[in-house]
Parts: sequence; C-alpha cells; structure tokens
Amino acid sequence: MSFNIIDVVALVVIGLAVYAEAGRGAIQALGDAARVVFGIGAGLLGWHLAFTLVGGTMAGLVGLLALGTGAVLLVNIVARRLFPDPHPGRGPLDRTIGGAVGLGLGLLVNLIIIPALAIGPAITPLVERSVVGHRFLDAVPGVYDAADLLDIRFPSIGSERNRFQSESPANGGAFVGRVNFRRYDRTTCIECGGRVRFDGYRRVKGTVIAPHFTCSSCGRVSCGCGSFEAFHALYRRCPYELSVRGMPLDCGVWPSGRPVSPEVECPVCGRGGER
Repeated sequence: MSFNIIDVVALVVIGLAVYAEAGRGAIQALGDAARVVFGIGAGLLGWHLAFTLVGGTMAGLVGLLALGTGAVLLVNIVARRLFPDPHPGRGPLDRTIGGAVGLGLGLLVNLIIIPALAIGPAITPLVERSVVGHRFLDAVPGVYDAADLLDIRFPSIGSERNRFQSESPANGGAFVGRVNFRRYDRTTCIECGGRVRFDGYRRVKGTVIAPHFTCSSCGRVSCGCGSFEAFHALYRRCPYELSVRGMPLDCGVWPSGRPVSPEVECPVCGRGGER
C-alpha cells in the first residue's frame, strides 16, 4: 500500500463535501442528502422496472435516469415549500451537523467514482495499491449483497456470458443485468449432489465482482456454475450438455482444481443420474 493520486482524489472529494455542507448548514445539507438518497433509490427502482418489463440495458438506463431525475426534482419542490428561505450555516452546531452530512455524502460519492476510475486497466493498479481508495473497491461486494437482499437488479459491471467456456476472472466492462444469486443458496452440487452454500460476493480483481459458492459436502467452489440450478440460470443449458462433449467442468473464476463430469441427476431438467 502506498499513498498515491487516488488517495488525493478521495480525500479532496470528502474535504470539499464537508466544507460545502458545513457552510450550507444542517437544513440545506439534509436537503442535499435527501436529493442524493431519493435520486439513487428512485433511479435503481427505474432500472429494475424498465429492465424487468421492457428488457435490455438501454431500457434500464433510461428508467434509471428518468426516475432518478424525477425524484431529485420532486425533493427540490418539497424542500422549497417546507423551507422557502433556508439560511446558511449559523453557529457551530449547525455547521457541525452540515459537515457530518457532507462527510457521508463524500463517502458515498467516492463509493461511485473510485470503482468507476478502476474500470480503466491503467488505473486499476493505482486504486488497488492506494491507502484510502482501495477501501471503496473492497466495499463494492457489500453493495451487490444488499441489492440481492432487496431483489433489485441494479446496473452492474460485468459481461453477459452465454458460454461456460468464456468464464474468466477478467470478465467485465459493460453494464448488464444480474442474476440474483442469493436465490441459489442451498442448491445442488454438480459433483456430489450435496448442498451448495452461497457465500456472498467477493472482489476478484479491480472492479470484477463475482459470487462465491461452496459445496457443504465436497468443498467444491465456484461462481455458481458448480450448482445445477445456477448453471441453468447463467447459461440456459444443463451442465450435462458440456459433459457429453467430453468437457469436464471447473469454474473459470474460482477454480477448484478438479474438473468434473456430473454424475448425479440434474434437479432442473432431470438429465443424468443413470451412470
């Protein structure tokens, strides 16, 4: 770890947010926080609805921008009616509350811009080695976990793989819709038929985030492809389709080091189990 330009960016963002909101005072700072929170929440809801009802990344982005912008405008209207003449920060308590809100906003902004910067291959090593910046990268898996818990298909960085053979830790770089992997907790292992546990999301490298599964019986790990049910959800086909072509399976993201051909019955389509 070393202090570098990414740390400077992160600290400047936090410092500017604290300074600005302390000067605006508690009322205006809380109004700014409401705009951000409602804007992000409505935007994610817009993405979820558009992506689910219409389909496609572009529809999701349009829904995100439309509802997000609408929520910010609505908060502005309500704030002007409730506080027609908000005063700037007066007194130490007012400024302290405003500064605290600014700190939260600064951290939130960094949680967005630092991972966005890390998408660039030339910037990724700087972010990963930074003293402050890498902490925002490490926080990203928690955002994915929260989205699955709330069942929000928010835009994420990844690649829509339609072939198991394309699995790789390097996958990433485009906005795509996500599978809710929390639904595939306690599903069926392709190796032994045991129960596969969803461990949550983990950062592979840079902004590449992948789900992590572990079989409670044989210990096989995977990004979901080690589960019959999750494999079907990811690739719209059964693991047996690759197995009959003589291709043993091992996860390209979290390899177990022991490629396997499934021999237990698939609980989704009923293939196998007779060998």
